[in-house]
Amino acid sequence: MKLRSVLLFSVVIASLAFVATAGDVRELNLKFKGDGYFDMVIDSGELVFSPAGGFDILDVSHLGESEVVWELRVDPETFTFHSGTFTITGANGKDGLEGHYSGFVLGVGTYGLDWVFTNGTGKFEGAEGTGHTDGLVDFGPPPYAQFEFSGTVIVPKEK
Repeated sequence: MKLRSVLLFSVVIASLAFVATAGDVRELNLKFKGDGYFDMVIDSGELVFSPAGGFDILDVSHLGESEVVWELRVDPETFTFHSGTFTITGANGKDGLEGHYSGFVLGVGTYGLDWVFTNGTGKFEGAEGTGHTDGLVDFGPPPYAQFEFSGTVIVPKEK
């Protein structure tokens, strides 16, 4: 049974700052935090988490108000991580980042999530990097999470 809730997502802080420039690449620090409701549904024997309403909104520097589509799949009985993907699309619809999750740990009311950036679009084409989310979670109903993300992305310099 799919638990559905109205999207309520507010970003507390979002930033994307240049931290280093070397050779033909730029190193960018990514940081954002926020909160929101999410959906849970059983699909093909997996418990699938995704944003309520289909996407979240993050105000990301250099991308503007960005649409974030994500999905996380775990074992429904043990919450053992199976897989997950994400796509961040900037306000202009051209610049963005994409990748997959490489790990998920669920504690009592807390969670950790590892991100791997594998590519991007527009000025982030060829981006690679990693990041980590720490958060608080309440499975409701309705299911709700608060989170804080920090990571680094290496992007080829614009020609």
